[in-house]
Amino acid sequence: MLFNSYLFIAFFVAVYSAYLLLQRSHRAQNRLLLAASYVFYGYWDWRFLSLIGASTLLDYFVGRSLYASRDARRRLNSRCTRGC
Repeated sequence: MLFNSYLFIAFFVAVYSAYLLLQRSHRAQNRLLLAASYVFYGYWDWRFLSLIGASTLLDYFVGRSLYASRDARRRLNSRCTRGC
């Protein structure tokens, strides 16, 4: 699906409309965007969906572990003090 095709324009309008309808639930908006991105990339080449899925899972679990780790949150939030 090319960005300058009519198919993309229809896809974009459909996703954006659904996104606006889900204004009250940010979680539902995020899930919609995730599913829409999988559809978009899957339309281009379905073989890369496993790579995108693996990347999504890895990023999700790394983010959860960083959030759970008090030390990691402190390091991420602190200012760089040694010549960064």
